[in-house]
Amino acid sequence: MPSSHAPQYRLGSHLVVALNHDARLFNEVYRNWLGHGGYFVANNLFNRLVVLDIFGDGAVSPDLAARWDVLEDGRTYRFHLRRDVVWHDGAPFTARDVAVTYGTALEHGYAAAAWLDDIREISVLDDHTIELRLHAPNGGFLARLGMFVYTSILPAHHYQGTDWATNPTNLHPIGTGPYQFAAWERGQQIETTANPRYFRGAPAAQRLTFRVVPDGDEAFGLLRAGAVDFCTRYAPCQDLAALAATPGVGVFVDPGNALAHIGFNMRRAPWHDQRVRTAVACAVDRAALTRVVCPRTPAVDQAYLPQVGWVTDGARRLPAHDLARAEELLTEAGLARDAAGVRLRARVVTRDVWHYWARAASLLGEQLRPLGIELTVDQLSPTEWLAEVADAGAFDLLVDSGDIGPDPSFLALVLGSNGPRNMLGYSNPEVDTLFAQGRAAVERAARAPAYRAALDILAQELPRVTLMQHPIHVAYRTDWAGWSWDEGVCGTLPFWSMERVHPRPAASGRAS
Repeated sequence: MPSSHAPQYRLGSHLVVALNHDARLFNEVYRNWLGHGGYFVANNLFNRLVVLDIFGDGAVSPDLAARWDVLEDGRTYRFHLRRDVVWHDGAPFTARDVAVTYGTALEHGYAAAAWLDDIREISVLDDHTIELRLHAPNGGFLARLGMFVYTSILPAHHYQGTDWATNPTNLHPIGTGPYQFAAWERGQQIETTANPRYFRGAPAAQRLTFRVVPDGDEAFGLLRAGAVDFCTRYAPCQDLAALAATPGVGVFVDPGNALAHIGFNMRRAPWHDQRVRTAVACAVDRAALTRVVCPRTPAVDQAYLPQVGWVTDGARRLPAHDLARAEELLTEAGLARDAAGVRLRARVVTRDVWHYWARAASLLGEQLRPLGIELTVDQLSPTEWLAEVADAGAFDLLVDSGDIGPDPSFLALVLGSNGPRNMLGYSNPEVDTLFAQGRAAVERAARAPAYRAALDILAQELPRVTLMQHPIHVAYRTDWAGWSWDEGVCGTLPFWSMERVHPRPAASGRAS
């Protein structure tokens, strides 16, 4: 907490955000621990070439790129960069920064490489024009560049020719974004200040403090008291009404642009057996899971986001709740019960970034127990998830969300045979071919049939069993406006950006 003798300030000069976890570093292009503080801070320090509208159907807006040309039927993308951008240290932003960022990430397989792996060649045409040539056409390439902070652009004059593992700029970041790094008190807070030379104009809040508050009850208590203005931790569904009824507190609720799912580790027995996966799908009561997680969130029995109308058509339904069928399938798969009635024991993992998936995984255990499947639920921090799940594959099942929409080209990253984020070990050459066919067309109408065919196969083979949409519920102070979900801002900025947040005209002053 700030000391009692801290200077007074007027609302509008200081914005405070509560983080679940402290940062590890601020270079998300190099390493990413989704949910750590560095992720949220980086969204305010850096820019990308483009920004993806995650709330709608995937429209792309300019960011560091003023405009772009799609050439050779989607095989080449030429970006014309803004000429009014400078780094926080005053150096001019140029195409060389893009080339060094993307090129180094690809060369060394850093975090961003998963989103950039379509790039075959990078050519700097002049200081403000860069051309990215792909291995094959990809109509969803712009969406990849705009989805996450992994594809932010780094300063070449600080990173070129260095070892990114030890580069001090990872801990003292220099970006082009609306806020610039000021200080980091580990385990306590990260201080940033408004960038007076920001190309879209300096943000309204002169200071942006990211305060580390690991306990959820404490974080929302501070929000109610006005000590913080926004919590990155999603508010529990059962607390939404009480939060919204608190004077000065608002809640944003959205069905989300991702699907929560059960994922199977298909490198392990018996999960490589389609009958076992189908049995789990038949045993799941999605409606009950949804009631536990959040009754406001729609249960989904499709293989893809229902609101992405250009690729979904109401088909590709997943198996209905049917315990008798689940029993038959497990018996066919040779999974007999032991003397205690147990067929198998398994470990299901979730991420503590989204606390409600642990509750869903626990209920899943209750739903599978009558079938003789005993689950142990482990909730992992972002660091543990990266080591145990993404790197080591030390799990049987996972309950997770993300990496889904709104552009179906992302599915190739997580379900393609060589997908760089394929943690499940799923592989189907026909699906790979359909993903490639879908990416190959620039126009959506031409892409949709291939994606629909791929979804038909996924709905049958079930490397994932969809549960519900990933609900977004975030709480904030209502004396601020311009949040990334507000009208006029939504879709033009990354979700975690505070660039346009400003005090409402009627807001009064407060003390630090």
